[in-house]
Amino acid sequence: MKLFNPWLGLTVVAIALGIWETHRYWGYFLVRPGLLQEVNEFAIVESWGEIDTRSTQSTSEQSELIIQAKTNPSWGKTLEIAQAYCKSASSFFWDPSCLYNQTFLVFSQKQILTPETPRLASTTLSQWHRKLVETGLVYTPKSDWQAIDFRLGMVVVGRDNRDRPMAFVGLQGGQVENDRYPYYEVIFRKPGTGLGDWEAIAQRSFFIEIAGIEQMDPLIWIIETIKWWLFLSPTLLLYYGPKLWRKYRSNP
Repeated sequence: MKLFNPWLGLTVVAIALGIWETHRYWGYFLVRPGLLQEVNEFAIVESWGEIDTRSTQSTSEQSELIIQAKTNPSWGKTLEIAQAYCKSASSFFWDPSCLYNQTFLVFSQKQILTPETPRLASTTLSQWHRKLVETGLVYTPKSDWQAIDFRLGMVVVGRDNRDRPMAFVGLQGGQVENDRYPYYEVIFRKPGTGLGDWEAIAQRSFFIEIAGIEQMDPLIWIIETIKWWLFLSPTLLLYYGPKLWRKYRSNP
């Protein structure tokens, strides 16, 4: 029985490298991850707010972004927008606009986020943005994109079943390079009900691309797998070359 098939081995390696390439490109393997599980630990929502800013005081410092509360819409309109975005996400891969809106839907469905829930002021939202920056997740845009950096997202503050303060910060950043936008998501919690500082207990970041290929995660993997297969295929000569040479020499 033949224990090694070079064609199969090459294909397995190409598939693995294709998967690795998707992680390098998007920041996750093959399929965009769902919500951080810690979101489900919220038992109470005490306040929330939306960030929407596109202006900066400086073109070189992330911390110089002017963070403002979204002046929109009513709670009902926010819910309507979130439902529209995430309905699209569930029916065809995902809509990049769903992202932090998923959390809003989870809290509203649990009825712990209601029209009566207080909104966070711009100063408080700015403080939470600063905490996000302190985690080290935030990417610095390339020079061509620094002047148009922005943040879009949501901050939710509440408590878990053990009455410990919790906070969710989900923000989309501006372009860090052509058509590539980072998304940041962090869950903070205080270790107790005292004056302890907030700790990031879960965090992640990945990229979205708004250029027509944002729904093509599996296709990117297939393309990268084929590219690696073609790139590595000449290595088959290392296996077959000596065999062909010996066959040639034995049959002059």
